[in-house]
Amino acid sequence: AGSKAAAAIAWGEEQTRPLLVDSRPLAYLCDPNHAVPRREELLYSLLSVVLGYAPHGSVPYGSYFSGNQEESFVQLCLQVLGLLLQDSTDASTGAVTAWLTWRPQEELGRVAALTSGPHVFRQLLAGITSEREVEFMVTGVVTLLGTVSEERSTYLPKSMRVPPFLSELLVLVFHLVACSSFVEAACKEGDIADLVEGVLQVGSEAPEHMHDDTIALLTWAVLLRLTTHRDACVAFIEDFEGEVPDDLPEVSGSVLDLLMMAAVKQASDYFNTTKVNPIHHCIVESCFCAMANLSPFAEGLDTETCHKFFGLLERVCKSTQTRRTAQGGAVWLPYLLEVVENIVQYQYSSNIHLAYGLMSRVKLFRGVNAIVSELGETVSAPTPNGAGGNSPRTEVSEVGSSSPLSEERVAQWRNSVKVHLDPLMRLLEIVVPQLEAAVEKKDISNPDDAKELIPKSALGLLPAPPAFTTRSLRYCERTHRACEHCLVACLANGPIADLWDAEGQAAADSGDGGGGDGGGKFDPPPRGKSADPAAPKDATSHAPAAAAAAAAATAGAGAAAADDTAAREPAGVADEDLTEEDLQEEEEEEEEELEEE
Repeated sequence: AGSKAAAAIAWGEEQTRPLLVDSRPLAYLCDPNHAVPRREELLYSLLSVVLGYAPHGSVPYGSYFSGNQEESFVQLCLQVLGLLLQDSTDASTGAVTAWLTWRPQEELGRVAALTSGPHVFRQLLAGITSEREVEFMVTGVVTLLGTVSEERSTYLPKSMRVPPFLSELLVLVFHLVACSSFVEAACKEGDIADLVEGVLQVGSEAPEHMHDDTIALLTWAVLLRLTTHRDACVAFIEDFEGEVPDDLPEVSGSVLDLLMMAAVKQASDYFNTTKVNPIHHCIVESCFCAMANLSPFAEGLDTETCHKFFGLLERVCKSTQTRRTAQGGAVWLPYLLEVVENIVQYQYSSNIHLAYGLMSRVKLFRGVNAIVSELGETVSAPTPNGAGGNSPRTEVSEVGSSSPLSEERVAQWRNSVKVHLDPLMRLLEIVVPQLEAAVEKKDISNPDDAKELIPKSALGLLPAPPAFTTRSLRYCERTHRACEHCLVACLANGPIADLWDAEGQAAADSGDGGGGDGGGKFDPPPRGKSADPAAPKDATSHAPAAAAAAAAATAGAGAAAADDTAAREPAGVADEDLTEEDLQEEEEEEEEELEEE
């Protein structure tokens, strides 16, 4: 356990490390105040190339004969798109202020502002509202994401090949789901279920050069943003008929069952390392927020979904009973209680399986209620945050904090638990004694028969339903670093990976130990004998080189756009390129100096 925790801490620090040292070239291109020509044409052309690509052609095995030139070009366009949609100001939004919270019933028609400042390419992306254009984007994204499921379900073995650029595509989808027009079109065209399936499929299979945490964070940031849309949540009630990812059990219910099952699975995997790894903490919180967003719309959850959910709830309650405080796994208790309360308040009649699981665990809830009561008297429910507000639950669950929590933070956690637990305890205290008496009277031992005795409606047994809360994740430091690490890893292992693997640069590195100030254009990492052969194949092996290459490429584009770009040229770019004759002359001079010595 100690070694796993140490590895989680080390990797969490690595994943939060910035890779693009100089972001000024990108900032120049994306700044609305700078007159950079042809930016609209650039964005629209890149989108047309990427989303108009047919990955399989018109015949089986066609992708094996057409060559990979077009595929590599599409991958390169995706990488450029991802870089152009990056915004260095996102890194200034910390973990606490990254979460947006509002109540849709009290703020009708509100659209969450997920971006932190003006950004030309994001504004252009959000400005695409034409029905034909948005439908083109939805169809293109769903087609490319669906290649994973198609490859598995085809009758001809290996007749379809999965494109190598799905990680970059996930970055693009992360930006697209921030546009309400894209999500609305996906719901209108009936492609929202295919979109969810494709995102989960890509998230379950990270490429060799990509760490699982990076893909997982992007996956759940995408799914969380989808759950903030009412139309999407309503569409999730439909039966799921697609391919379930390999890391999930079979789902016999709706798309919402699939999402709940995936969220429980992901949260359980990273549950023990959330305190030491900020990336894991953000992933788990995204999973819980997604479940809370879905809960008011959860009609008829499947038995297996309820079983997995209560398994996670028992795990959190056990942590609460063991620690008897608001630290550790107990910080997630308010989210799970909110999920149960929303389902009971809004969808009780269609969720007999969940109601029976709730009533069969009455002792567990009584124990939690007793512990919470010991922490002090409760106050009224906390008001959800508006745009830019801090999340009380995020503050309570501060990553890496080993010091005792302040009384204010403990009070926030206690109030969040109590406001959701009190209605449930009221229901249990009324229904459970009647249910136990009826079961004993009829001598019932089968759970299915006992479910027939549960009240069909909770009207009159619960207080008036409160306005439910919706949460989303804005552009922040966590998402910025995830996109950055994903793009740099893909650049280092993509079509232009050989740009910083030249023989001349390798010879220069071996000659001066790779520590010279001059370096080369892209200043690659040491190779050859000095490289570690046992190092894992991920973004860290080529990250500095890929980051410098991205900065150099964008600097060249900025120089063509304005006259003052010389002051913005990244430090990694040499002032002038040396020819072969210059290099030969320098070598001859060095030989003469050696002979004289």
